[in-house]
Order: sequence, then structure tokens, then C-alpha cells
Amino acid sequence: MCFTEIMRLGRGRVLGLLMLGSGAVAAFLRPEPVVRGLVRLLPFDVLWYVDTQVRVFALTFDDGPHPDITPLLLDVLAKHRARATFFVIGERVAGHEPVVARIAAEGHELGIHLMRDEPSVRLPDAEFRRQLGQVMSLLAPCGDIAWFRPGSGWFTPRMLRSAAQLDLRCVLGTAVALNGGGASDRRIARRLTRRIRPGSIVVLHEGTADRRGVVATTDLILTELAERGLVAVTVSELTALSRLTLGSRAGSRYGVFFRTQGGEILEDLLGRGRPVRGQQHIELVYPVDQRLVGVTQWLPSP
Repeated sequence: MCFTEIMRLGRGRVLGLLMLGSGAVAAFLRPEPVVRGLVRLLPFDVLWYVDTQVRVFALTFDDGPHPDITPLLLDVLAKHRARATFFVIGERVAGHEPVVARIAAEGHELGIHLMRDEPSVRLPDAEFRRQLGQVMSLLAPCGDIAWFRPGSGWFTPRMLRSAAQLDLRCVLGTAVALNGGGASDRRIARRLTRRIRPGSIVVLHEGTADRRGVVATTDLILTELAERGLVAVTVSELTALSRLTLGSRAGSRYGVFFRTQGGEILEDLLGRGRPVRGQQHIELVYPVDQRLVGVTQWLPSP
């Protein structure tokens, strides 16, 4: 179905389709430009993607933590020097606190996926609020939480208002996949990598033993996207980088870096080192938590 045909459905039906959830939208509308065009019609404060000139995307995982799969994912992320946001289920945090602590300690971000693996839209408002607060309390030792993702991707304006009162914003995505642990996982990865572009928000799923294939899928996605110069960051880092505007100049190269507030370089995600002597460089930074995230633009010698 092309964009014109979708528009013929009418505004009401298009909005209804989009509110079915990120998974349904991504499965129905494969080309990401079409998805981006449609979500601009939504009169809701939901983050689906980010407009940015920087070659970064947000990698997110739903339904964890899992005592076996989540540590394997963290190993893969460390291997690729990638960062991600984990939307965790409250009842799966209990007993797996060390796994959650490792997520935060290794520079990743935590978000709320409510208490149980169920469609959040079915919850009465009081219960929805209670679960948001309960998961926030569980994650409090790891720092402030800024994001939530409703179970199954369904949401209502009421849910968004309730979350906003807790300073939480809803995050969905434009590239979504479920892993079954079989031969299809490689096809899933290749299909996703074709769709991901700067500013995309990718949604993968873990949390149960039958989703072990997400580890290999993540490894393949990060490997192939690195060849295209795309770097995985957290949702907060992606939104921060969206505020940076890069100049264009022939021969320029870019590096994505993280610094402490004191200026110490924590990591250059593209691994391109420092500018060589004689090169000009411009650093654009934006604060995220206790770090600065930004871009170094290296200009060719005059």
C-alpha cells in the first residue's frame, strides 16, 4: 500500500491505525519514510523517531531483564561500543537486580514497560498510574527515568497525560521485530538494517528464553550498520543529538563522543581517534545526565 492509498483511508482511520501500536504500524508500513510521514499526523506527544543530521539511531529492547539473554546482549553491545535503552517489565526486575544494575553501570538507559507483559491500554487509569510508579521505584537505584513504552505498543491520550504527570514520555519506534530463535532471525536482521537510517528508533524484544535469537540479530544489525557509519545510542542521547546542526563541507569527517562534565573523553563511538595536526575541528555538545554527548566535525586542512 502506497502513501497515497493510505491517505484515502481518512484522517480518523489513519490515526486509529497508528494507535494500534508500533509493532502493527511497522509490520503494515515497511518503508520508514512512509511511517515517518504518517506519525506526523498524530496530535500526541509520542516519540517515534528523531530528525537528526548525525548518523545515529536509538536501539531499544523490550520485555527484559532475563538472567541469561540480557547479559549476552550487554556483551554484544560492549563488543560494538554501542548503547541502548532497555524497557523493562517490573515483575522481571525482582530477583534480577544485578542484571539491571549492570545495564546502568555500562552506560545504557532504563525505561518503563509496566509491571507485566500485557497490553497496558487495558489497565484502568488508577492501575496504570500505580504500575508506572511501582516500576519507577524499582529502578530508582539506577537513576532518574524519562521514558516509558506501553505494553504491546497500544496507547491512549489518557495514558499519555498520566505518564506526563510523572515526567515520563512515551517512546514507540519505526522499526520493530520479534525473534523466534530460528533461521528467520538472520532475515529479520537484514530486513531491519535496510530500513534503519539516522534518527530511527529500533525496537527488539528479549525477556523470555524463546527470544534468545535476539542476541545474534543484534550482533548482525550492529555489524552491518557500522559498515554504513551508523552508531547505536540511547533514546536520550538520540534526542540530544537531534539538537545539533552540522555544517557541510567537502572532506569533513565526523565522530560521536561522550565526555564527562569535566571534559574527559569517555568514548569516541566511531573509533576515529582525534584530529590530526593541521586539521580544524568543531565540537558540538549537549548535556545528558552527567555526561556530554556530541559530535566532532573534522574539517580538511585549508
